Amino acid sequence: MNRFILYFWYLVLMWKNCAVFSSALSIVSSEDFDKPIQTLLLRGDTLFVGGTDTLYNVNANTLLLNTSHILFNYAIAANTPLPTILYLGEGMDNRIIFCSEYNGQCRLITTDAQDQIVSVYNSSNNIVANKRNSSVVFVNTKYDNIDDAIWVISSFGTGQYKAPALAVRLPATLKYYRDSDYALSGTEIPGSFLKYTQSASSSFVYGFASSGFVFYVKNKGGKAYIGATCDNDDRFSSLVEFPLVCNSDGGELRGYIQAATLAKAGNLLYYFLNQQSQSSPLNPDDDFLYAVFGADSIASSTSICIFSVEVLANLANSIYTKCHVEGDKHNVVVGPSELTTAYTDCTVYAKLNNTHARTSCQIIKLPEYGRLYGNSPLQYLVPTIQHSIFDLTFSVNAITVSIVQPYTVVFTTSPNGFIRKIVITERSLNKVYNTVDLNPYMRNPASLLTDIAVNNNFIYALTSKQVFGVPIHHCDVPTSCQACSELGDPHCGWCVLSNKCSARNECEKSGVTGHWLQESYGSPGSGCVLPTMEETMISLQKHADDTAFQLKVNLNQVPELEGNETYRCCYLSGASELCTDAEKLVSVLFSDSTPFIACLDVDLQHISQSIPSGEDHVTTDLKLMIDDTLFASIEITFYSCSKHTSCTFCVTTLSDFSCNWCLGSHLCYETGSNNICDGSAVTNALQLVAGQQRGPSSCPRVEPLDDSIYLIAADTHPENLKFNLYNQQDTELGYTCELIWDNGQTLSLEAIVSQSTNPSTLECVVPDEQKLDYDGPEKVMKVNVRIKIKSSETYLDNSQDSYIELYKCELMEQTCSECLSLDVKYNCGWCRSKDIRECRVADHCPSGTTFLKSNEDSCPDIEIISINPSNGPVQGGTRVTITGVNLGQSYNEIRNGVSIKRDVGDVMCIVDETGSYNPSLVVCTLQSTSEPGAGLLRVNIQSTESLFAESGGNFSILVPSISSLSTNEGPVSGGTRVTLHGENVNIGGEKMVIMKLSNGVELNCSLVTSNNTNEMVFLTPQVPAAIYVTEITLRLDDYTDIKTNPSSAEFYYRADSTVTKLNTYHGIVSGGTTLTVDGSSFNIIQEPRMYLEPVGDMTRTRRATDSTPPKVFACSTPDSNHLKCELPTIPRSWPADSNGTIRCNYGFILDGIQETQDLATKNNNTFNIGKDPSFKVLDGVPLAEILKIEGENFLYIGGQDIVQPIVRVGVAGSGDKSETELDCEVTTIQDKLLYCDMPQLDSTYKKYVVTVYYGSIVREEVGTVVVASDPQLPTLTIVAICVSCGVIFVIVIITIVVLKCRLSRTDQGMKKLQDKMDNLEMTVAKECKEAFTELQTDMTEMTADIQALHGLPFYEYNRYCVKVLFPPLQSEYEHPVMRPLEFSEDRDRVERGIRELAYLINNKTFLLTFIRTLEQQQKFTVWDRVELGSLISVALQPNMEYHTDILKTLLAELIERTMNNPKKEAKILLRRSESVAEKMLSNWFAFLLQKFLKECAGEPLYLLFRAIKQQLDKGPVDAVTSDAKYSLNEEKLLRQIVECRPITLRFRSPDAHAVQDPQTVKVLDCDTISQAIDKILDILYRNAPNSSKPDRDSLILEWVKPTGERVVMTDDDPAFSKVESDHCKRLVTLQCYKITDNATVALTPRHHVMDSKSSLPKHDTSSSSGNYHGSATGDSLSRANSTNNILDPASTKQKVLPYHLVKPSEADVHQEGDRNKMVSEIYLTRLLATKGTLQQFVDDLFETIFSTTHRGSALPLAIKYMFDFLDDQALLHNIGNVDVIHCWKSNSLPLKFWVSVIKNPDFVFDIHKSNIVDACLSVVAQIFMDSCSTSEYRLGKESSSSKLLYAKDIPKYRRLVERYYSDIKSMPAISDHEMAAVLAEESRQHRNEFNNSAAIFELHKYITSYKSEIMDALKEDEFARKNHLAERLFDVNNLLNISRLT
Repeated sequence: MNRFILYFWYLVLMWKNCAVFSSALSIVSSEDFDKPIQTLLLRGDTLFVGGTDTLYNVNANTLLLNTSHILFNYAIAANTPLPTILYLGEGMDNRIIFCSEYNGQCRLITTDAQDQIVSVYNSSNNIVANKRNSSVVFVNTKYDNIDDAIWVISSFGTGQYKAPALAVRLPATLKYYRDSDYALSGTEIPGSFLKYTQSASSSFVYGFASSGFVFYVKNKGGKAYIGATCDNDDRFSSLVEFPLVCNSDGGELRGYIQAATLAKAGNLLYYFLNQQSQSSPLNPDDDFLYAVFGADSIASSTSICIFSVEVLANLANSIYTKCHVEGDKHNVVVGPSELTTAYTDCTVYAKLNNTHARTSCQIIKLPEYGRLYGNSPLQYLVPTIQHSIFDLTFSVNAITVSIVQPYTVVFTTSPNGFIRKIVITERSLNKVYNTVDLNPYMRNPASLLTDIAVNNNFIYALTSKQVFGVPIHHCDVPTSCQACSELGDPHCGWCVLSNKCSARNECEKSGVTGHWLQESYGSPGSGCVLPTMEETMISLQKHADDTAFQLKVNLNQVPELEGNETYRCCYLSGASELCTDAEKLVSVLFSDSTPFIACLDVDLQHISQSIPSGEDHVTTDLKLMIDDTLFASIEITFYSCSKHTSCTFCVTTLSDFSCNWCLGSHLCYETGSNNICDGSAVTNALQLVAGQQRGPSSCPRVEPLDDSIYLIAADTHPENLKFNLYNQQDTELGYTCELIWDNGQTLSLEAIVSQSTNPSTLECVVPDEQKLDYDGPEKVMKVNVRIKIKSSETYLDNSQDSYIELYKCELMEQTCSECLSLDVKYNCGWCRSKDIRECRVADHCPSGTTFLKSNEDSCPDIEIISINPSNGPVQGGTRVTITGVNLGQSYNEIRNGVSIKRDVGDVMCIVDETGSYNPSLVVCTLQSTSEPGAGLLRVNIQSTESLFAESGGNFSILVPSISSLSTNEGPVSGGTRVTLHGENVNIGGEKMVIMKLSNGVELNCSLVTSNNTNEMVFLTPQVPAAIYVTEITLRLDDYTDIKTNPSSAEFYYRADSTVTKLNTYHGIVSGGTTLTVDGSSFNIIQEPRMYLEPVGDMTRTRRATDSTPPKVFACSTPDSNHLKCELPTIPRSWPADSNGTIRCNYGFILDGIQETQDLATKNNNTFNIGKDPSFKVLDGVPLAEILKIEGENFLYIGGQDIVQPIVRVGVAGSGDKSETELDCEVTTIQDKLLYCDMPQLDSTYKKYVVTVYYGSIVREEVGTVVVASDPQLPTLTIVAICVSCGVIFVIVIITIVVLKCRLSRTDQGMKKLQDKMDNLEMTVAKECKEAFTELQTDMTEMTADIQALHGLPFYEYNRYCVKVLFPPLQSEYEHPVMRPLEFSEDRDRVERGIRELAYLINNKTFLLTFIRTLEQQQKFTVWDRVELGSLISVALQPNMEYHTDILKTLLAELIERTMNNPKKEAKILLRRSESVAEKMLSNWFAFLLQKFLKECAGEPLYLLFRAIKQQLDKGPVDAVTSDAKYSLNEEKLLRQIVECRPITLRFRSPDAHAVQDPQTVKVLDCDTISQAIDKILDILYRNAPNSSKPDRDSLILEWVKPTGERVVMTDDDPAFSKVESDHCKRLVTLQCYKITDNATVALTPRHHVMDSKSSLPKHDTSSSSGNYHGSATGDSLSRANSTNNILDPASTKQKVLPYHLVKPSEADVHQEGDRNKMVSEIYLTRLLATKGTLQQFVDDLFETIFSTTHRGSALPLAIKYMFDFLDDQALLHNIGNVDVIHCWKSNSLPLKFWVSVIKNPDFVFDIHKSNIVDACLSVVAQIFMDSCSTSEYRLGKESSSSKLLYAKDIPKYRRLVERYYSDIKSMPAISDHEMAAVLAEESRQHRNEFNNSAAIFELHKYITSYKSEIMDALKEDEFARKNHLAERLFDVNNLLNISRLT
């Protein structure tokens, strides 16, 4: 059954041919191959699998199919398995031989570095046998140590073309090595020789080359033979054969080889074989033949025999000598052994060859007829017998060997589906240590395993349909060292410091002695660190005087230390862990020098104090550690006998402690302690000490006379307490009895000893007047008794823990029955009178009252308080619970006394007898009856017939029946509230509703409490999928009714409702706004509800307080896909953030659906409740076309997708304004402003009331507007206008006269102008002088400051890549590839679809077809191509080799298209990212150059950025326009003289709790306050990432005056910043505050300042932060788009324009006229000053990028590889123009990658790049681009300033680029294998950096958009059709199109 379940889930997981990973064994299995497969070949990370006519390329790590190629085209029956042969040997390089037994032909396949087929060569002749069940082996070797050659040993064929038995062929063509040779390698074979060459009985098993021979192993006639011929003998005249036999341990000779392989031997096996060798000593480097022998091919009794190849070679030489030299014709025959007559015999050869014995493989040239006979093999008749190394109990069809020193590991496969792992050392220690059953993982469990291969990770096995990968080890399974050793896997050992079982290469420090341990065979325990101690129980008493106590731990092996590591010992002492130093020592007392660890200075005093009270010892683990890492531990015990105060416990403790009790001093001491006890003692029970008493029975003690508990009623005088006194030698001692109550009360009694025998009697005397009592509500009070010896103040042992139990009957029970039910030992009874009804002892019951005794009397006051339930069905079975008083004292009294008294007949209720009887609670079961009816329930006390009680109400017995259901559908998650209607369907005790589904499953429903007996309300249970209900079963006690009528019982489960989005996530406190919810299937929900609950200010998924209940409110269902929910009023007590916003978790209660709840967590957002809006009163505002309404918090009523507020204007004073109100259409909503277009109003009314409605709850009148009357133009006004026109005419005439007079003064004006020009020249000279000084001085200052920086703030790999690949993103975390996928539907189905799509993307044919098809679409934009290229790059990043292959293919196609298009110029290729290939190229460089950036190029780039930023800060920077005095960019040059001076400020950290010395910062007094804050933050966080800086807007700068007064400084302080006449407003600078040099300032969090009593500007503190957000280096907003949107009070049209250094009007002046332009160009000298300052940083960056070996960092191989590819493409297309190749390289790397990085260093580093810094970097990037160009740029008057600035540098940079390209070209070429290793390492290091599944899912969107085009393209492609790619894509669409990710 377990195997069936496992197989079932395996089939589920293998759905749609996906690779499967078993969680139990991590077994990897491939998909089903479309044709039968037979052979397996492993090369690197690729498996080549041979099918009937197809070669499959499979990924060896995932077993996913890469490619497949049909190599033979012949018609065969469908699914007919035809054996194929694969071969790859040394010297074959990248060639594979693929043969088919269908026609005996072979294909020679050449592959590239990615194991893709490059070419196929077809052999013309038969290479192998052309018949089924034939066999062949290939051997690859050097012929005559010169040329590569392939030896082909094949069995027979049929027809005209027969393959020769042996042939030597060329690896490049498969032709014969020498065409002139015939014999066994030629095409002309003598007919007489064909008998041997086509022997039907030979089956070749294995072939190999070693020791100068080519060997083959075969079975012939049921016997095993090995053949050998010299590896330089292509005529085979040296060929010999001899039989091999394996002798099993049982003496059975096994002569059939099932499988064989060649391998070395591990050290242990080599030593054993060398000892067993009967010939010359073996060599450790010898080859060995491992062969599995059996009686036949299917025998299950088999043996492994190992033959030394050197011994076999010597035997071959000796056989040759026996024949050709000795002429031995008895043991050696010529020709095949099955022939009756040999062609000749050895005596003939001996006569022909007068030679000496052969010691090496030598070819003897025979005379003329040697060609006929010389290549007949010599058959040696004497078998070579080898003793079995290991006997097996199973057959083997494939074997391979792995050497894991010092062990030899053999892996075998069996036809029945098992893989065995066998360790071979010597005969007695060999074993099968692991067996893997692959049958549960096979789609066809009857499949046979046919082939095997192994690498460092997997053992690969083959069936006819699948390839399996079994991990070569399972070291991670054991969790302890012992389990790791018991695993017996030679690959596994215990990693000591990591405390895990692992392979050696997975263990850190495995090369250090003792850190990776492996159990040696035959040495148990050697694989673990085993600590032992001579003494694990340490006496604290004995070592109390030791000042430096040491613990010594013996170890079988100790891990060695490295570097500064130290040994330590740690142990627990109480709750503290104490650690002490330790050292490794070697014992000299043992011959084996056992090492041990000495723990120094163990704190015994601390341990003694940590022993718990009442204990005498503490046990702890002594941990042995290297630094803080544990490597061994041992349990030790510290004990102290002095902790005991009781003799009994002292001498009964662990015998190893040896504790004794001193009778004289009454102390516990340890044996051997000196001067502890002078008198007699009681010793431990296991000690034999002469004259001493032993054991606890000898201890002085007291025991009770009878019972150990004395029962005494409270407030009574008890008798004296008597005890037996044992072993007290001196009975004259005085004793005192101490009574101790649990509540702390004590009493001392005198004690007397009545006799001196053993035991004596000790009596505690209670005085006559003494009563024992206690205060409190306790029913029973325990009083402990202790007997104290007066003379020693010690106590006798109370061995049986005797004590007094005081009790109060009146507190024990409150009713008569309960009182009389008490145990008779208490003597309690019921005291009953007129005034008293109480449980008491008889002595406390006053005279004249009745005392009822237990078990004698019955209680008279019987009463029924309640019955539950009060009804039941006539079928009975109702369990009725009766609560009452005095309902009998036992079951016997009421067993048959409960019944329902009815007119139609009594019904008995049988009492349940379970547990002890409770007279206040009785449960009985109602019996069935045929008649319904009601009556009183009676309880009758049977012992007294007159005692009974009846219930206060009737018990009804009814007949139930079902009629209908309230609803017939609900979600599969259940929770649907269903009402079952009928008569009496909600009665009885045990109620149950059962739903039976259409699949036969029955489910219990949860019941909802209801008082209506005719309605049963229940909740539907959850089901896994949509289904319908066929039966409803109602059970009421013993009543059962099943309804199957569809009209009354049928219920449909529908798919769950879903919530996709809300139209808004905002609301207001007053509520009333209606939100719309989009989703599906809302119509199946009975009562949809939404809830909100506050999550507080810090967390999102937790309520602010547990006491805050959620707000739940109902929603309506307008249709099945929408909900309408009106928000309720939110309690104002809910916590809000600093802005007054209440952040809430939200969700929807839709029956039992859980996915619609807690949506804030699932969607990573909250529902925000804002403050209610407030309005500024409109008091008689004049009517205008646009109405402006001011106030607060408007965004939460209209700006966040909420239903727009409605503004209406109604006539003031009218009774019902709604009749006259008109809508004022809202056009704009801001946080504090609302605009609406006024309607056309009736001028009849002069005043209108403005009312704002938002939601259904809030309505607010905000004021009135006044309608002005149309003015009439008076006559007087008309006259005034006419007079004004006349006056204007006169003024014009006067002006003309004045201008004519001024022309005469031109000469005077020219002279003044000359004076101004002279002043201007002096100003220019001064400016140039300043620039020159700055050029000389700032160089050294800048270099020193920048080089002081340590540590660069690089982004992590994934964040850097996403920024480069998807640059428009505001945050790299926005992209799906950086987030986990979230599913709203079937997760398994979506993941399966993604896996299927990943398979297709990893299919080269599909991916190329997909890309080509999309690029052919006209609607596929350039942006789509860029996005697609980046998504593909991310999806292929785990397989960079495949990524590179696709990239090269696309680039080759792009180049070919460009070269074939005469309209396109070759030089512009790759210049723009207009294709997927170009984007993938830039991404490829981004992946592979990230390491180069971090290790080499990143530093100069970062220094350049810092240098630019620091240089900019030295001069003024306009905070609004970003213009700067020191800029590289002409457009951002400050073209004015700004008077400013540098000042130094002293400041502290904004952390109010930080204690630190003041720091200093250099600022300019013309800096704005925000710029000053930025410069301070730059000093504070100089070496920190930008993301760690606090937000500038969260800080306020305060000037701390010497008097202690603190002044808050802001950019828009109204004391200094006024709106000027031209609507401009200047930002406040440090000059405004007249701040002095070395002044002290403080950065303070904004909320601290708001709460403090600092000197704030006299205006609203809410504006203290200002509306401006510019940084120190020019993060600005243009004036047109300034964030300061304050309107001028005098006009609603004009906006206030902020400015800093340059007024807008002045800036405009500089843009007008040639004269002004000329004047502004004077300041261009500042560009030169800045350029000179930054020159060294620019040079350093360019030299680093354009250098092949800069700063010891080698050129990334990716650059060389890609440049070589471009060179090859140019050569392929006959491009001889070097400028074209130069442009290709420049376009591919500098322009594609480096320009982007230089212009955007914030892609690489966690920094903030301001506008002005960006402008400067743009100039550097432009110069970088110009340096890579080959075209000459001629400078002129119109040339840009940046080109003029670097005119002399660009030629130097161009020479640098040319040398760079030349050096790369001259470097040695990078092989595909080297590049593959680099790419594989890149993939391995960054395999989990991205969510590749998200990238694949995003790619599916493009598939969906162009589905039909892609499907058509796949159907047209031949390879795609053969591999059914279109069908697989169709399946992917079915899986993914129904799914949506949230």
